[in-house]
This record gives sequence, C-alpha cells and structure tokens, in this order.
Amino acid sequence: MKFDDLRAFAEVARLQNISKAATKLNYGQSNITMKIKRLEAYFDTILFHRTAQGVQLTAKGHVLLEQTNRILQLWEETNTRLRDGDTVGSITMGSMETTAAVHLPTLFAHLKETYPHVSIHLKTGPTDELIDRVLRYDIDAAFIAGPIKRSGLKSVPVFRETMMLVTSNALAKQLDASYQQLDTQDIITFRSGCAYRKHLERFFDSLQFIPQRKMELGSLDAILGCVANNMGVSMLPQSVVAHHPSVTSIPLPAPFQHIDTHFLYRENEEHPTFSFFKHYSHKEDE
Repeated sequence: MKFDDLRAFAEVARLQNISKAATKLNYGQSNITMKIKRLEAYFDTILFHRTAQGVQLTAKGHVLLEQTNRILQLWEETNTRLRDGDTVGSITMGSMETTAAVHLPTLFAHLKETYPHVSIHLKTGPTDELIDRVLRYDIDAAFIAGPIKRSGLKSVPVFRETMMLVTSNALAKQLDASYQQLDTQDIITFRSGCAYRKHLERFFDSLQFIPQRKMELGSLDAILGCVANNMGVSMLPQSVVAHHPSVTSIPLPAPFQHIDTHFLYRENEEHPTFSFFKHYSHKEDE
C-alpha cells in the first residue's frame, strides 16, 4: 500500500466515479483502478460496489474513508507546519550560567513568539563542557564564550560581553592602578572549563600574580556572595554585576575588556529555530 493510493481512494469515494477521479488527479483510469485493487488486496476486503452510474462505498469502504480523511488532514497539517515555519517538537539548549541568567529569558520569550509549538529545554555548564555535549549530541546547540575552531562545529557571535573585575566594596577602595592588592587574593570562579575563569587567570598571569587559592563554585549567587564577603575576586560580564551593590565592578585593560558569546551548533545539522538565533546576532551587530 502506498500513501498515494489512499489519496486516490478518497477522491474516487468523493466523486463516486473512477473516470472523474482519474481526470481530477491527472492519472489514467487504469492507474486509479490499480490503486483501488491494491488497497482491496491489502485490507482483504471490497471497498466499492460497481454500478452502471459509477461506484458506491461498501460498509468497510466507509470505515476506510473516515480514517483516510483523518490521515490526509494530518498530513496537510504537517506539511503546513513544516513548510510555513510553524515548527513543532523540542530543542535542548546549553548555556553558560551567566548567559542563562541575564540574556536567555528575553531571548527565549522572543523565540516562543516565533516558534510557539517548540518546547525548549535548557542545560547550563562551562564552555568546555557545553562544546563536548554538542559534539556528543547530548544537546542541540549552546551559548558559549567564543570563538572556537573545532571540526564538525560552527558558531555565530550573538552578543559581546564587557568583562569586569569583581571585588568586594572594601577591596575596591584599596585597589590602585598597579592592581598590586590582587597579589594576595584568591580567585572565585565557576568550575574548570569556564571561559571566564581562563580569562581571569590570563589577567593574573599578565600581572605576574599567582592566586593564593582557586575557589570553584556552582552558582552565580554563590560567587557574588563570596566576593561580597571579601573572600576573593572574580571576573564576570558587566550585564551580570551591574545591579549588585554588594560588589564593585572594575573596568579591565584593553586586552581583557571583551568576550563574545557565540551560538554553537553542529555543522550540516540545523534545527529550524537556528535561523532565529542567527537573525538575532545580526540585530545585535546593528
């Protein structure tokens, strides 16, 4: 049995005439007859009574027509959704903790307006972990600190973060242009694989300072809380710390001022929603 056989069957049932159905579907009459016979053989039943005026559905034919109409309607709805962008299904996204906290609520709200039938699942983690999860097909795409060059992956810059040195208010009052006061500080970051952690470590290296200790914490609130209590310093986007009066954010020298957040996905594998993120990146550049 073929899908096209059902379409022919439904048209014959509607017109009650094989010849008219053949003309409507642009088939030869013998071709339509063959399709009906193939269905009758498949279901092992007679679907039409042949009369001098045309054909009439049998009782089993009526059952098949009811189900066929439902199948054809569902098929048309599927075509409409896929071809008109009314995408359905789900997408699993990965994100850095800071990006998830600041940018994604608004971004996902706009995505939902464009693709109302798509379910979004979010997993957070450091950049290196997210890259590996995309490669392992554990997630569909991710927001990472980029750019990166890895075989099988593509990335698009979405927005630029202004990075800030984050200290307690008390330490900020003591800090001078040499940053000498940092030489005795611990650094407080997300776990290994975090791009912002690497950025902070490079900053310390440029000053030829060695952190006393490296504290790894699992949440943004925990990092900010420890920094506020003078337990060490961190490096975070300005968008994250701008409204936290319990800490002080200090601009960084030129080589450390900016990090671009990239939208990462597997090469040659694009979910329909990916075009939304690419368009969003263009708007951010304007």
